[in-house]
Amino acid sequence: MSEWNAARLALIGQHFDALVELDAAAREAVLATLAGDPELVRELRAMLAADGQDLDLPAAVAAKAAEVTEWVDQDVPRDADGRRQYGPWTVLRELGRGGMGVVYEVEREVDGLRQRAALKRILGGLDHAAVALRFRQERAVLLRLQHRHIARFLDAGAEVDGTPWLALEYIDGMPLLDHVRESGASLAQRLELFDAICAAVAYAHRQLVVHRDLKPANVLVDREGQVRLLDFGIAKLLGDADAGATQERAPLTPRYASPEQRRGGPVSTATDVYSLGIVLYELLTLRHPFPEDQTVPIHDPSAPSQTAAPGLPQACSARELRGDLDAIVMKAMAEDPAQRYASVDALREDLERHRARLPVRARPYDWRYRSARFIARHRLGVTLASVAGAAIAISVALAWWQADRATAAAARASAVQDFLLQLFEMADPDVQAGGHRLTAHEIAAGAMARLPALEAREPRLGIDLRLLLARVRHQLGEHDAALAMLDGLPALPEAQLGQTAALLRAQALIDSGAGAEAEAVLRDLSTDPGLDAATKAQVAVLHSEALRTQTELAKAETAAQLALKLTQALPDRPLLHAEAQTALAGALWQQSRADEALPLIEAAAAAYRDARAEHHLAAIKLETNLCILYRDLRQF
Repeated sequence: MSEWNAARLALIGQHFDALVELDAAAREAVLATLAGDPELVRELRAMLAADGQDLDLPAAVAAKAAEVTEWVDQDVPRDADGRRQYGPWTVLRELGRGGMGVVYEVEREVDGLRQRAALKRILGGLDHAAVALRFRQERAVLLRLQHRHIARFLDAGAEVDGTPWLALEYIDGMPLLDHVRESGASLAQRLELFDAICAAVAYAHRQLVVHRDLKPANVLVDREGQVRLLDFGIAKLLGDADAGATQERAPLTPRYASPEQRRGGPVSTATDVYSLGIVLYELLTLRHPFPEDQTVPIHDPSAPSQTAAPGLPQACSARELRGDLDAIVMKAMAEDPAQRYASVDALREDLERHRARLPVRARPYDWRYRSARFIARHRLGVTLASVAGAAIAISVALAWWQADRATAAAARASAVQDFLLQLFEMADPDVQAGGHRLTAHEIAAGAMARLPALEAREPRLGIDLRLLLARVRHQLGEHDAALAMLDGLPALPEAQLGQTAALLRAQALIDSGAGAEAEAVLRDLSTDPGLDAATKAQVAVLHSEALRTQTELAKAETAAQLALKLTQALPDRPLLHAEAQTALAGALWQQSRADEALPLIEAAAAAYRDARAEHHLAAIKLETNLCILYRDLRQF
């Protein structure tokens, strides 16, 4: 073996960590690219063999691998039963092995009680001063870290030849992703797990420690469901210029390392923020953001919602991830450290804002998004606290239905009205036990329960009611429920019904953050030769809104200008004209042209007042946005 130095050791460690995660064919492909350094290839093959991988190695190389493995047992004291001992610790079994060391489950007796631990030692064949220094650093780091989500340091020592070992708290649990798969954890539960990880990392940062090797494999979940963060083996103390790895390239796991780490650049708390972004990505999708054959990831990965696989039941759905969570993950994983969250605490805060239905800081300033968050947050207080709120939501939907379906048969119209009247009777507190007032959500749920029987009896009427209730669910902020109802529509007997369903689907997708999907729906709809002038205007309005969700602001402004032109020719549709004004105002506002946006929003709000539609959700959003805009322009 050629003379070792720290840089060489680091290079071997990097390649090994990348290779160990690949299958045999992919490993061979990578090793072939390293043929110019045959000594490196020989060392990597030996380490892979020692790691227990089946690479079909030649006999000579396999013998060398066995020789390397035997170093572990060399000159290790034994107890009376022949079990290996490290200081007071007796080896029970091997837990795992990697390129740099091996981990055992061990135990010792303390005051008559047996204590278990996880003991880490360096592989003898890799016993080098730089590696030993890493262990001493880890000991120093762990002594500083006392946190309920970090595995506790228990003991440390060295063998006769100076090979160091560490004993850490034994965690009876399973790796993070295995726990998620096995438990079928919900989105909320996954975010709680991730928050605990972030809490541990943020604590370490306050102790001036950067982990530098955050990945799901270094996180265990114990039997009580508590997160424990492991392996500070390559941790760096901030400001410690003499730390061994500060002047040299430290070992890392390339698929989880930040771009600056892979380039050998300076390490900071932003390094851990990046790795946490990958951990969150995998928590949500159960997929790595980069393909397995990329030992060194290339950037601009797909957003989590685009990676979510419908056929993977343990993964979160695309609808759950779209919007806020996509934005949060991608900000954490930004290639430029300056574009990431400034701290782990800032990442935690944004996730908490998402859970509280507050606007998240990862998304661009968008009046429409901010007001939608406001409505979602204060849904009960704004319109849904009582039957009165339900009446507003449903009556608005009924007005929409009556206007859109003016040509429908009178019998069906009467049946729809009877159906809604039954719902309001159900909501009458004098009819209900205890005088409990149903919310709009409860009324909508009751309507859904009655719908299948009606659809079976009168399919055509069922279509009208399904569209109506989808509109109600959308107005209540239940966009996924609205989309699910639209997915349940049978073949539509009339072109106008198809147009109505498409417009509603596009609106629900936009409000859930799926602007690109909404665009596809609108493109298909715009090819319909049967569109009337009003529907064309609605398509243009929604097209502008879909473009704004993707921050294509110049295109959004153009689409809104078209919508405004189309609605100016429809004097009998003042509220549609107001929608076009609102769309244009949003595009201008996002371009920091608030002074141009103000008169448009004022005019749109006035149109709703003139139409005595002050309680329409769009009107409420407009009034909210007027307040925000006046504040931004300091018109208090």
